Amino acid sequence: SSSSSSSSSSLHTLKDQSKLIKTQHNQQQPIDDFHINIDKEENSSIHVDQPIINQNLKKLHQPLTSNNELNRSSDNHPACQFHTDNVWLDCQYHDLEHRSIKKPDEVENDMKDPIINYDIKILDRIQGSIIGMALGDALGAHVEFRPREYLRQHPVEDLIGGGTWGLNKGQFTDDTSMALCLANSLIARRDFLPYDQLVRYKWWHLNGYMSSTGQCFDIGAATSDSLHEFTRRQKEFAEKNSIPLDKIDYLSDENLLKTFNVMCSEEGVAGNGALMRLAPVPLFFYKYPNEAVEYSGFSGQITHGDKKAYDACRYYGALIVATLQGETKDKLLDNDFYSKHINWFNNKPLHSDIINIAQGSYKKERGYDDGIRGKGYIVSALEAALWAFWSDQDSFKIGVLAAVNLGDDTDTTAAIYGQLAGAYYGYKNLPQQWIEQIYAKKYLETLSKWIAYQGQIWKPINISLNLSTEYNHPIIEDSTDKSIKDSHSIIKLNHISNIITLPQSNFIISLDNETSDKSQSNIYNKLMASNESSKYLISNSIYKSFLTDLGLEEENLGVFDGKWFANGQVIDSISPSTNEPIARVRQGSLEDYNRIVESSQKAFQYWSNVPAPKRGDIVRQIGDELRKNLQSLGKLISMEMGKILPEGVGEVQEFIDICDYAVGLSRMYDGKVLPSERPGHVLMEQWNPLGIIGIITAFNFPCAVFGWNQAIALACGNVTLWKGAPTTPLTSIATTKIVERVLRRNSLPGGLSSLICGGSDIGSSISKDKRIPLVSFTGSTQVGKQVALTVQSRFGKTILELGGNNAIIIMNDADLTLAIPAVFFAAVGTAGQRCTTARRLIVQEGIYDEVLTRLRHAYEQIESRIGEPFEKNVLYGPLHTKQSVELYEQALEQVKQNGGKIIYGGQIYKQRKGNFVQPTIVTQLKHDSSIVHQETFAPILYVFKCKTFEEAVQWNNEVDQGLSSSIFTNNPEYLFKWIGPNGSDCGIVNVNIPTSGAEIGGAFGGEKHTGGGRESGSDAWKQYMRRSTCTINYSKELPLAQGIQFT
Repeated sequence: SSSSSSSSSSLHTLKDQSKLIKTQHNQQQPIDDFHINIDKEENSSIHVDQPIINQNLKKLHQPLTSNNELNRSSDNHPACQFHTDNVWLDCQYHDLEHRSIKKPDEVENDMKDPIINYDIKILDRIQGSIIGMALGDALGAHVEFRPREYLRQHPVEDLIGGGTWGLNKGQFTDDTSMALCLANSLIARRDFLPYDQLVRYKWWHLNGYMSSTGQCFDIGAATSDSLHEFTRRQKEFAEKNSIPLDKIDYLSDENLLKTFNVMCSEEGVAGNGALMRLAPVPLFFYKYPNEAVEYSGFSGQITHGDKKAYDACRYYGALIVATLQGETKDKLLDNDFYSKHINWFNNKPLHSDIINIAQGSYKKERGYDDGIRGKGYIVSALEAALWAFWSDQDSFKIGVLAAVNLGDDTDTTAAIYGQLAGAYYGYKNLPQQWIEQIYAKKYLETLSKWIAYQGQIWKPINISLNLSTEYNHPIIEDSTDKSIKDSHSIIKLNHISNIITLPQSNFIISLDNETSDKSQSNIYNKLMASNESSKYLISNSIYKSFLTDLGLEEENLGVFDGKWFANGQVIDSISPSTNEPIARVRQGSLEDYNRIVESSQKAFQYWSNVPAPKRGDIVRQIGDELRKNLQSLGKLISMEMGKILPEGVGEVQEFIDICDYAVGLSRMYDGKVLPSERPGHVLMEQWNPLGIIGIITAFNFPCAVFGWNQAIALACGNVTLWKGAPTTPLTSIATTKIVERVLRRNSLPGGLSSLICGGSDIGSSISKDKRIPLVSFTGSTQVGKQVALTVQSRFGKTILELGGNNAIIIMNDADLTLAIPAVFFAAVGTAGQRCTTARRLIVQEGIYDEVLTRLRHAYEQIESRIGEPFEKNVLYGPLHTKQSVELYEQALEQVKQNGGKIIYGGQIYKQRKGNFVQPTIVTQLKHDSSIVHQETFAPILYVFKCKTFEEAVQWNNEVDQGLSSSIFTNNPEYLFKWIGPNGSDCGIVNVNIPTSGAEIGGAFGGEKHTGGGRESGSDAWKQYMRRSTCTINYSKELPLAQGIQFT
């Protein structure tokens, strides 16, 4: 449910866990049956001496008996609690014989209560918080991602099943599952140990540990990224320290673990996933508010690195602690609560956004209509949960349903509310009919008792937090008297001990390596088999998190005009790297097309009258919403188009950048006031919007090119109707959903940004439609020509961004340290599928051999960098479709027929499932060969030897297309001739940089068969408007121009 959001620099991350928090100084510890030595003169003096890797995990499945090694002096000794409880924490989640995972409901009847006299009020509040969280989660689960408008018409009023995840009534999602992982870590470890928490989150992610279904689902993008990073760090750590990888989850050597950095999130990640699982921390440590608040912040920041996430968790943790300490609701919601409890926060200030909430920003009578939103951003989520608590009329039921019915991230908003409200109202005051229906009720009840028990006996050690100025990471230092370290009065327990902790089933430790490997293989196969229930990659937990964060489902409606609908055929979106389907899309029909045109017309009547600066503010909000989804949308582009992840993210950044540009434009586009030859007259130019802008985009930039058009078009007062490429429909849908959020937030008509996914029939309809005055088309020259003729036949306007057969010239005086990397990027980047890709290299004869040698060496380096677009260090991904591979193969066949020589590449990677081909260098062809003059959308570079500058320019200009060109030279004469009237005839003319990589500030486009259109920056905005010349007579006379007398 969580998503990421950019924010300020992240503080308070652990540098290296230096001096990790050790077992509490004066605390009596429950003991398990492994490596226990007793000082028989003093029963309370116990040493636990453990190996780095516990070799006796199977023993932990055996119950402790009265004949245990531990001498118990009385039944009141804390260690005695484990005498009859079968060490239930973790042990019974795993069936060693069948290598299976037991879900909470499968073990709850085997669980034992701690033998202790509880504070009944405290236990009631703890159970209320845990089960209140689960109730909120379950109530919101079946309408997760539903917008507010839907819930206005279909409000949630009771626990029901089905919906987004197809759950049974009362089952919960990731919110509660991760909280249970955290609770189990606190109880089993008797302390706050981040490494162990991450291990358990990883088990949930990989195997469904603590899941209500036995599988991980609904994982947020930020959490997923952090757990992938944690796993990567574990692998590096294991290799560096010669630890078997299958044992890395069970480390107990403090000297090793203090070098492991557990803060696995990047700065700016501020999704609500940090807050949704928080409750166990303040519930466990409530007796010590300083520790409870600080640990609350740390617990969120290990997966959500932003200071907002850290401070949101600290503040909410403080509220839960105050609730357990008996604070009234008025005091909890006092605008001065933070300042009155500043000592709990170690006098460290909160982020201004959290301060704003603490001072009552959530106290809004109309809730949603006053801007309260149940979004994935942690600041919004915190505000929404507190609004629900503030306005719940002292009724948990009213409050939790209000949280759900805000819409969007319904389960998480309600789960966050449930943590605080459940603690405040107590278990006995929660709706009993719901409690009876909640999944694994007894498990949750018993878990709460263990939190109460362990929290009751926990005591803090004396620690200080010093901020490292180099890394902005606090270093936890143990200030306990070193002279008593080895005293028998202290229990010595390493950071990640092996007390009663068992791995998830495919991590079972065995002394027999062969057995262990076989176990892992079997579980892996089971996991893979479990994903085969759906053939679509969206069901795979690796991808599901960010895809669902973007609002995508297994089947998606491909038409939007304020509502989502579709009545056309269903198609699959295919991942180029595996040729597997990602998800399916129902396209629009011609009837659907006519409907959205009508919606667009109505929207234009409103939008064109909105003042331009206010239009600019909406575009600004679109850019901000894109920033929140930068990584998720970038991943989708990478997955669906096939470009590497940095390029996918960079494409979204282009959209953001053009939004920023358009915001400024909304206050700056101007007409001219001209001197009139007639007295008492003013001559001026007025610019007005055109109407509906039809935008047809190609697969290679499925988001950015739309952004170039939309941001400028909206700022100018137009509305847009978008038809994306048929092979990248998910990107079109996800991008539109991001824009939709802004439109809904501002109560704007959806027709401002309509979408229709479809084929050539829809494109043809756009071209023919007189209601669309401007068509912006990106694609092949052949299709672009047809679009131009059709639109021109009705006297419409076009912006055409068509083919590019781009050349780079390298002169003898060039700096090859610039030229070779530039050619490499321009020819190989995006696997040769940019319209600005370098397809021809013209090298002056004096350096021809050296350039070829260096270039070939550069190409050889990429062999190890070819792979899945998501993988780190990959520079080169697949071609977009199987048809692209066929065209690559056909082009190289023509090369051979025409006498060309392939000096590098030329192969198809047939051992890979995806559309991977080798980047290729071709020599010995004539510069005017037919295959050279034909644009092949693939990584094929033709290299030629020229004698003079004039010859190089002639060859550059001789092709039909005229998009981008570049020369590498340090000769001023060549430079100025190159950009002058007798130089390059392209729309983009570069010097000492590649042909690819345009910035949004300049107008983008080309000449000749490239189409002549200009998009993006400079004065490209003029193409989206109509210009009127206006003459205003403010005199009492009527003189005519040119002195004409007509009387």
